Parts: sequence; C-alpha cells; structure tokens
Amino acid sequence: MTKKEIDEKYIDQLQRYVETTQKAIDYSIERFDILIISLSTSGLILSIGFVKDIIKDFNKVNPNLLKITWLLFACALIMNLVSQVTGYYAHKFDLDVTKDTIRTEKGKASKINVKRTECYHKICNLSTIFLNGGSLMCLIAGIITLIIFISKHV
Repeated sequence: MTKKEIDEKYIDQLQRYVETTQKAIDYSIERFDILIISLSTSGLILSIGFVKDIIKDFNKVNPNLLKITWLLFACALIMNLVSQVTGYYAHKFDLDVTKDTIRTEKGKASKINVKRTECYHKICNLSTIFLNGGSLMCLIAGIITLIIFISKHV
C-alpha cells in the first residue's frame, strides 16, 4: 500500500467515525424527552400515587422522609437533564476534533485549537459519567427512602 492509499483509508475511517458520532449526538437529543418523562413518571407513581393509596390520614404521619424522597427524585431528574447536555457537548467536541483531523490529513489548515477542544471533550465526558452515576444513585436512594417511609407508616 502506498502512503496515499493509507492516508485515504485513514480519512475514510475518520469519516465513518464522524457519521457514527453524529448518530450518537442525534440519539442523545432524541432520548432527552424520554428520559425526563421516565424519571418524572417513576417519581410521581412511587411517591404520590402509591403513598396516597396507602396512607389513609396524611395529617397523622411525619412527611420528612417523603419530602426527602421527592428531593432525591428531583435531584435525579435534574442531574439526568444536565447529563444529557454535557453528553451532547462531549460528542460535539469529539466530532469537531475528528473533523479537524480529517482536514489536516487532507493537507488543509486546522480550524480549531485541538488541545483545548480535546480538553473540553474530556471535561464534558467525565461530567456526563459523574452526573449519570449521581442520577442513578439519587433514584435508587429515593426508592429506598420511599420504601422506608411506607414501611414505617403502613
């Protein structure tokens, strides 16, 4: 294989990677509403609907655990919302670097500061991982807190 064939193969691989990354960006945007609805519905069903049917006289119970449950579900929802945004930007910065690499491989001048953009990508990617983990932990803690509330008042 000649150097030119190797370069063309590499550029082709990068372009396919750009297409895959663009699909990931589109997926993040599409899932945004679905994730919010799922978390909201879970919180509402578990904390309001279920408790409403079990607790006959709500004035006779201490609602602190229930308030903590709602707070945890709200935190899970907000963290998930923010993680969608950071995930989108992580993909976008990754795509920018890859597109710029294609440009430079074709002998054109770079349009971005690659090191800075890679740094932004890493920050957004780590933030997304942290927020997704936090969202999951808040959701689990909210469910556990709700179970404790129900077990104390049933």
